[in-house]
Amino acid sequence: MRLSSVEVKGEGPQPSDVLVVGQNPGRPDEKGGIFEAKTWTGKKLRSALLPFAGLDMATVRCEYLVPCRPPREPGRGDAQPNRAEITEWWPRLMSAVEATEPKV
Repeated sequence: MRLSSVEVKGEGPQPSDVLVVGQNPGRPDEKGGIFEAKTWTGKKLRSALLPFAGLDMATVRCEYLVPCRPPREPGRGDAQPNRAEITEWWPRLMSAVEATEPKV
């Protein structure tokens, strides 16, 4: 079940001590095809959360639970992935976790 034509790739070093997992890409990340943290949430991650923890995007691995943007449909809210989409992409995320070897 490919949700969009673009599979957004993870970004950051592998291995890495820290792995951040987002639910799915926003439109800006989908356009670039890579986790760039250009959405509102990504900007907060980059400007507030990571600095607060003494980290930055160069030292953290970022992946998406579902790497393709789900279609906007009535009743789905802000394009959140559903159970079938998560189930389909779960093995990919587990492979990323194994490759990253995070402590957190």
